[in-house]
Amino acid sequence: MSYYYFASGGEGEIWRHQYKKIAFKKFHKNSSRKINFTHGRGQVKLWKGMVFEKFPWIEGQDFKEFCLQEASVEKRLRVFASAVENYILECSRRGVMFHGDISPDNLIVTKSSAIWIDWRLNTDAEDLVAYKIAFVAPEKFVTALDSVKSEIFSLGLLLYLALSGETLFSRDRLQNEKELREFSLAFLEKRTELVDRGWRALLLRCLSPYPWQRFDSCRDLLRDLECHL
Repeated sequence: MSYYYFASGGEGEIWRHQYKKIAFKKFHKNSSRKINFTHGRGQVKLWKGMVFEKFPWIEGQDFKEFCLQEASVEKRLRVFASAVENYILECSRRGVMFHGDISPDNLIVTKSSAIWIDWRLNTDAEDLVAYKIAFVAPEKFVTALDSVKSEIFSLGLLLYLALSGETLFSRDRLQNEKELREFSLAFLEKRTELVDRGWRALLLRCLSPYPWQRFDSCRDLLRDLECHL
């Protein structure tokens, strides 16, 4: 057999080719998003009653692994800025306004770039169950519709990871949901009190509990990132 089992996720199993840099995801029968997203430049197909997606295999680390192993905060921040720039370019190329599932698992750091995977074209309320809960904006518990402002919040959580080397919220679903429902500026200010003052101001513009106080676009976020670096 040319493919071997690699890993399982909330929506299916990843199988990797033994020799070629390709892989495919075989979706679970109950996966609600199996037709609603693309992974890298992959294509969703139906074969013998199974839904699967073939995509290029990318060698690298996910963003959390990278942040845990990279001691230089400056280097982590430069990779994050590169990821935001690539996000903007890829949104333009795809003709979409947002990624739909921002998390460190979906940002792969290679030797030369930071590549976003698992682009989701649609998200509805039932999909929230499968979301990587520690990287969801608070308003997603009221409406599961994606928006640029909710993407800015999720990017802010990755920025916090780059600055501190740890996640802002628990990855336990019940605890994280409680923290997000009770999310406030007081909580945020307490958790970021050790962050450099200049970066802290930028972080607060990403992670405000109020969407209208966040950056209006990723281009605005990137501009401020470049000013700080």
